Amino acid sequence: MGHAPATGMLQHIPNILSAFRIPAALVLFAIYDPGSSTRTSICVALSVLIMVSDFLDGKLARKYSLESKVGYVLDGLGDRAVHVSVFLLFVTYGILNAMLAWALIFREMCVYAVRLLEADWHEAMPGTEQSFNKIYVSVVQLLLFVELVREAVISGPAPTTYVVIVNIILLGVAMFSYLLIIPRFVRSCMA
Repeated sequence: MGHAPATGMLQHIPNILSAFRIPAALVLFAIYDPGSSTRTSICVALSVLIMVSDFLDGKLARKYSLESKVGYVLDGLGDRAVHVSVFLLFVTYGILNAMLAWALIFREMCVYAVRLLEADWHEAMPGTEQSFNKIYVSVVQLLLFVELVREAVISGPAPTTYVVIVNIILLGVAMFSYLLIIPRFVRSCMA
């Protein structure tokens, strides 16, 4: 049973949710201070709002037939903004190796380039790539949330084992992601 398309202000909610992630990512990066429990708590709440907005924007757009090119672009920009902020935060606080952060940020640029070159890239993407892309986004957001909660509960520098685990997880995700996105990027450029 389909839903009637939303009208009025409701038709803009998916795009508002997507666009929200862009300034939210900047605020997250700007205000995070592991020495301040208040700022850390605000960042935990903000990261939850970011995750909820990322979950709801596409779901609402599809449910109420509100998918659009603007929404597609805003969703991608929102995701990229959050990921870049997470990587920069992790580098700033000694959790992520700077070279790995560069590789992850470049991966974000490659993904966005493919999104722009292939208007239907998400629909044309094989199920395994779609699943991996969702896993990638979830892993980055989950690592952010875990770090913020870790800092809220156990103040102080991240333990070495924790730092190594975060770097290994992100390295594995980045390498697998590059195996999927680089061939697609090359095909898009040659089309």
